[in-house]
Amino acid sequence: MARPMRPGDGQEVTRLWSKILPDTENWADWLPGVIDTLLEKFQVIGGVLMVEGPKPRCVAIGLSCFLPDEIATDYASNPRAYLNRRLLTRYRDGDQSVFLTREQQALGNSGDGLEMFVLEYYQETFDFTDDWAHQMLNSIVPVYHSVHRGFNIKRSMHETEMAVGHIQLAGGNPMMFEVSPQDPFSLSPDAGGPRAVYGVSRDGAASEPATGISKVLLYYTPPEIRLNLRQQEIVLLALEDLTDVEIAERLGISRDGVRQHWRAIYDRFEDVKPEFYDRLENGSGKATRGGEKRRQTLSFLDSRPQELRPYRTRENRSS
Repeated sequence: MARPMRPGDGQEVTRLWSKILPDTENWADWLPGVIDTLLEKFQVIGGVLMVEGPKPRCVAIGLSCFLPDEIATDYASNPRAYLNRRLLTRYRDGDQSVFLTREQQALGNSGDGLEMFVLEYYQETFDFTDDWAHQMLNSIVPVYHSVHRGFNIKRSMHETEMAVGHIQLAGGNPMMFEVSPQDPFSLSPDAGGPRAVYGVSRDGAASEPATGISKVLLYYTPPEIRLNLRQQEIVLLALEDLTDVEIAERLGISRDGVRQHWRAIYDRFEDVKPEFYDRLENGSGKATRGGEKRRQTLSFLDSRPQELRPYRTRENRSS
């Protein structure tokens, strides 16, 4: 089953990822907790493919983050290998500035866009003579797309070995620039050759349109409803089928607080789209409350991902 990555996945993600990580950092001791924290704070996003069973196992991961402009610019002008490793260890050691917070993402989404970096894409096998490799890729790519849709991405970058660059090219990611080889870690049994960054930028695509997977990332529609960050979190958790009690526990607020946020969400819809709930009115002329109203709200927002991405509203600006 392919689905968006969520807090609690850190252990399984690390188990798979550790197959290509160097053993110099004791990854299993701290990486699961870091991944879960970053997921809980919405500072990384991604998808996982799980094989169900008595002990479900993760067989494919795609994990991305958004970088501060200065880190992305420095990386592009002075490319050193394994940015993913350096970002994660810096975060572990207390430098929380390496990944954009939701508030910082909101500035980029409402401004000139975000610098996206793929921390890792990995699956159990890349031997595409094996049908299983194709099945994994075809299962996880739609989910990976869905978690990125609606962000205002001005450039996406993915560092990998040039020996497997054909996979990037097939997905519409041309090579951007080479980076220093191996320096000094070997992240896979076949590693040892030069690495490069593959990706697309909005400016580059204007002259040479991107195709395939990357094309989805470059088109952006601003939100219409413009919920604040807390309201978005409520909706995102509700779309995971969490109850109000579970949402309250996840966010550390009361159940009544969750209900107040729902009322504010409904009020926001009625301000922006006064006719939105009209068809739910019953014979007494009073709008139906409860499950159907929530269902319609969630259906609308789920089909318009830009509404659930951080955006600098007036309320977010003053917080």
